[in-house]
Amino acid sequence: MPPESRYIQAAGRRAHYVEAGEGPVVLLLHGLLHSNRTWRYTVDDLARRGHRAIAPDLMGMGWSERGEGDYSFRGFAAFVRGFLEALGIERLHTLVGHSLGGAVALTLVEETPGLSGRLVLVGSAGLPFELPRSLGLIGSPRLEPLFHLATSRALLRRVLRITAYKRIPVTDAVLEGFSPAIQRTGTYLSLVEIARAFPAASRELAQRLPEIAVPTCVVWGELDPLIPLKAGRIIASLIPGARLEVIEGCGHCPQEESPAEFNRLMGRILAQNGSSKL
Repeated sequence: MPPESRYIQAAGRRAHYVEAGEGPVVLLLHGLLHSNRTWRYTVDDLARRGHRAIAPDLMGMGWSERGEGDYSFRGFAAFVRGFLEALGIERLHTLVGHSLGGAVALTLVEETPGLSGRLVLVGSAGLPFELPRSLGLIGSPRLEPLFHLATSRALLRRVLRITAYKRIPVTDAVLEGFSPAIQRTGTYLSLVEIARAFPAASRELAQRLPEIAVPTCVVWGELDPLIPLKAGRIIASLIPGARLEVIEGCGHCPQEESPAEFNRLMGRILAQNGSSKL
């Protein structure tokens, strides 16, 4: 795990996180089966821009504690609120969520008015859509050995190349953000619970998008094969005043595939005043 690792008890679980910098707080939430390592190009850049960047591992993923619990969007939101309470943070300058983390971020700002001054959604979940066929097969704990086989480094490299990374190689550095944490005991059971909760949680969240009252920027990879750009356009149209930013030649993970462009975009968003539109 990274040398800057920190741990704190949050919502009854041991939560892993990294942080850098001082100033207004930017909270970064990762996606399904990933960890805060997805923000490795973002955290230090935000710190250089005068912000306190904090990236937790969501419960059941990364190096945070596994175990039974509520793995719906609302359950993850409760975990993040507990994490912020444990750190003594009452207000965020900006909340950033990627993929599953985007759905959690949307739930947080909808449930907790005034929590964040702005919202950035990156390839975000939040609309009902068909889960990848592989997730549809998940359900029985007896399949856990097959899950670990499927997430071996060799097969994981191919899966990521198909589902997330369109025009860059899936390097060892990319795999390092997935493979060790995925192989931890309990990850599969977390995934089972997420897959079970996901359809109903997505339908519910989609109905609440017009109620989001936080200045929002929707960031999407032009070539995202997992959650296509069409979904980004719909989300941006449903959230009042939201703006869509498309990163060309990029798949599902702009913060990793095009980090320089993503960081420049984040810099522009953070530099804007607190107007109703970003």
